[in-house]
Amino acid sequence: MNFFITSVFGVSAVLISLCGADASVGICQATGSLDVASSLQCDHALERDFLNEIEPMLGSEHRTFVEKRLASIKQAMLPIFTAIPKNDYGSLSHSAAKYILSRTFVQRHAWSLKGLAKATGSWDNAGQYIEHPIVSILKGKVPEKVFKLLSSRTRHGFTLNELVVFAGTVEYLVHKESILRLDAAYRSLSLGRKDILSADEVEDAMDSYMTLYILGKQVSDLSKVSPSHVRTLRGNITNFYPGFPETQTFVREVQQSVVPEREQFFFPEVANLVEEIGDRYGLWQDNECRTMKEDLLELEDKSVAGAGKVLLTDFYDAAANRGKWQFREHIDFLRAFGALDESDPQRPRVIIPNYVHAPSNCVASSSYYHVCCVNECDELMGQLEAKLAKPEASPSEIIKSIEAMPSSTVSHNRTLPAYLLRHLQETADVHGGLIPIHGRLFGQWMHFAYPRECSYPQTSTKLKPMTEVEWIRLHRRETSMNTTEMWAYLNASLQNSSADIEEPETPSSLLWTMDEELVVNRPPRTVWQLLATAVRHLMSAGVIASVCVIIYCVGAEIRDAMRRSAAIQSKYDL
Repeated sequence: MNFFITSVFGVSAVLISLCGADASVGICQATGSLDVASSLQCDHALERDFLNEIEPMLGSEHRTFVEKRLASIKQAMLPIFTAIPKNDYGSLSHSAAKYILSRTFVQRHAWSLKGLAKATGSWDNAGQYIEHPIVSILKGKVPEKVFKLLSSRTRHGFTLNELVVFAGTVEYLVHKESILRLDAAYRSLSLGRKDILSADEVEDAMDSYMTLYILGKQVSDLSKVSPSHVRTLRGNITNFYPGFPETQTFVREVQQSVVPEREQFFFPEVANLVEEIGDRYGLWQDNECRTMKEDLLELEDKSVAGAGKVLLTDFYDAAANRGKWQFREHIDFLRAFGALDESDPQRPRVIIPNYVHAPSNCVASSSYYHVCCVNECDELMGQLEAKLAKPEASPSEIIKSIEAMPSSTVSHNRTLPAYLLRHLQETADVHGGLIPIHGRLFGQWMHFAYPRECSYPQTSTKLKPMTEVEWIRLHRRETSMNTTEMWAYLNASLQNSSADIEEPETPSSLLWTMDEELVVNRPPRTVWQLLATAVRHLMSAGVIASVCVIIYCVGAEIRDAMRRSAAIQSKYDL
């Protein structure tokens, strides 16, 4: 009893000292005490505050550009933000911010931001998780003052408003780069910003612009690329990228939708056109990804464990004998980016969603991003996050949502098989009953629930993601196999094949592991750290005064009880 009373008074003393301190917090920092209208006003105020700090360094053009995009960026981020764990400051850790930023740019533009894979974190020798600031992806790309401001403001993580403005700033920098690319296209045609272009000249400029966009890896500095080099690339674009005629058709359609029926074009109008092309191109380009997926599904392995997978022999046979020239990646390259299932050594398979989202299938390049395939599993996760609106859920909540959620290859209102229910419960048991939906185990479960849409999450120790250029530099060979090499592999596989193949019991029998990796890594916290976190959240919610009143009343009751106890003890002592 004495220990309990002492503990209560200890906790009370901490909280009461906080009550007596200057706990004034701006009303816009309150997270739970505002109505919808006030909350929206506060959102705008917080965003304006951040933009006010940046404007003197990046100018009014940056502000105007970003303000136009804030609402749409926030709309894309909000469901993920609501469902992902926050840190002790009520903010997003840099790992969580990286995750949201990555998904948002893929969803909005099919952009895979460069540097995000390295802007995560690592464990030090003492077992502490050290986060690498996500703002590092802008190092050297913005003025040093801006970089220091971003680093300072986000040292404890990102609020939603800060992440929205950060994403808008990235899009602004991408826009600035597109203007450099447009200038280079103009120079290749002996044109300048003051020239008024005809519709035909705009089409020529757009062809040169898209050539530089798609073959961006071959141009190191847009501000210095020579007109003759641009013209050479333009003349050979179909050799590098056979799908360029379809790209031209896409650009013409965008041009008609942005500036229809025009005969003369000023530079700002053409600049608006390239901005719109940049926003739309990735999602349009995803049509090729869907076609690739359909081609792979025609080759899908029909065995028990074959859903969402293609036997490697069928993969290479399609390239060598069926005209599917794109299916030529070297087995070592497939393994490096996690697209190879070798759980059955005699029958290695290409995992379809892992392959579709591979770096080798990214087209177009900027110094900020690659254009890659849209992740269908992100769309499914977005629906789940919107339904759950929290970072973890019980197996029954997840089952109810998933059974009603269709994909492009899975029907709605299905009954999940027993092995999926078992794995879901195993995952819940690991985490004490509730399942974190942003972790490897749940991602693995989603792969087996949607094997043709969700990638199999390889462990970070096994996965070695790198671009084609990085892989070639490291291994000193091409990422693709030539026809002779593919035939050699096919012949060797035929000779080593065995008629006695033992099928697994379930689709997950060979691949399922209990290795967990969470998007948000947080070490175990002490009772006092948990208490401090709770107090911080209460203060930010504007309810600390109410807590203080409660503590005062509870304290008074305890003191009164102690006095009565002392009186009773004194009576019996007599």
